Amino acid sequence: MTSNNPVSIYEPSSQLIQLSASLPPRDIPKIIEDIRRVVTHSDVAEDCIYCKPVGKADGIMQFATGGSVRLAEITMQHYGKLWITGKVEETEKQITATVMCFDLQSLNIVFGHCSKSIIGKYGRYNDQVIETTKAAALSIAKRNAILQQTSACVSAIMEDIKKAIINKWGSSMEMAKQKILKDFKDRFKIDSNVIRKITEKESTQEDKLILLIGIRNYLLDNPDAVSMFTKSRYAGPDVEEPPIETTLQQEYNTIKLQLLAKGRNNVLDKIFSTLGIEKSDEELTDEEYKNVINKAKEYINE
Repeated sequence: MTSNNPVSIYEPSSQLIQLSASLPPRDIPKIIEDIRRVVTHSDVAEDCIYCKPVGKADGIMQFATGGSVRLAEITMQHYGKLWITGKVEETEKQITATVMCFDLQSLNIVFGHCSKSIIGKYGRYNDQVIETTKAAALSIAKRNAILQQTSACVSAIMEDIKKAIINKWGSSMEMAKQKILKDFKDRFKIDSNVIRKITEKESTQEDKLILLIGIRNYLLDNPDAVSMFTKSRYAGPDVEEPPIETTLQQEYNTIKLQLLAKGRNNVLDKIFSTLGIEKSDEELTDEEYKNVINKAKEYINE
């Protein structure tokens, strides 16, 4: 066992370890091929890329590209023999999720962590939002642990995921970029010029597209990180303060976090399409908010 953390509260039973030991060893090449077949599907690949900010260079945010929550879930399903458990600790200002991923075959242990603030512009979040934030933090900590434990498999398919995204759009790549830039403006209220500035360092159109998709997925997982972009010096001095949310908007945003915690980022897009809504969520009427919320609750309760 390898760990720098106390594991007594996490350890699986000896019976479970013995049961796993009796199963045949993993066929890693087959596992990689099975994962590759799923994640390179045109409807799945875009959800598997994640670009995390890692600091600034010359005033421009820099990003590291890796796997998303969706990729971690798919990898875990095919890798097998992993024991996942975790906990969330709460203080007055933040919550910290810790997830352990125990490989029942090698007995290797890794930990994933995620901390999130529970203090907003108007003070401490209410209990419902705090619980949703805990679920989102656990989801991210779980991703971190799984991808670290299965890094040999994940690293072997990351380039295939990127190729699948590029092949999906082909000659329509510019249209895809414009669609995603519009998404930044409509969904996150981020000036598209800020995002364009960030992607300038990429030398090819393909790399720009991958970065755009990865940043979008990062913000879907971390909605509290939007301020990192609106406060950028590239946003200019005229960035408006967000309006005070109505009760319906608060309920809608809570549901968005709940869907995120379940790894169902695309559900709202499907609901908007089903209801024939062709506007950003910030432009919805009260009646449209109610219809979307009721539909979303059906997915959450599945």
